[in-house]
Amino acid sequence: MATVPGPGWAKYSPLPVQSLGNMKKRTVLPPALLLALLAAGLPASPEQSGTGSVIVECAWARELPPVSENGAAYVTIVNGGDRPDRLTGASSPIAERVEIHIHEDAGGVMAMRRLDGLDLPPGERVHFAPGRMHLMLIGLEQPLEKGRRFTIRLEFALAPPVEIGVPVETEGCRSRA
Repeated sequence: MATVPGPGWAKYSPLPVQSLGNMKKRTVLPPALLLALLAAGLPASPEQSGTGSVIVECAWARELPPVSENGAAYVTIVNGGDRPDRLTGASSPIAERVEIHIHEDAGGVMAMRRLDGLDLPPGERVHFAPGRMHLMLIGLEQPLEKGRRFTIRLEFALAPPVEIGVPVETEGCRSRA
């Protein structure tokens, strides 16, 4: 197994960690073993939340001016189970309501459309990203300022609800970079 530096990561890791003086390294798992851990519901990074077959990772929201009434949050949802599931809704204490939205080309003009739910095929990752799918935070109760965190609760047809911490950043999830 290969190793990669991961300072600060070790306290969250279910993986063996070896000390290298002031640096730590973590063992990188083969993809098949990593998928098995995800299916078992074990967290594979400190930016993940969830149990059972659905894992939510890389949550973030873009920093906005304090006068903004609405905002957006982005996540990656992994269905590690062997059955299809469906994201059916979301809520957050910082917004009056949270809706699932998608940007689509409507005759050469980008338009945003609300979705009643989102299918999650087994073994697939579904990425929410700017200009594509997002969780629309409607009626913000507090500004989305860089450095703040808030929670979003995601509801699924089969999997138990998942509550995840969402950092407010100027750029997207750092682990995808």
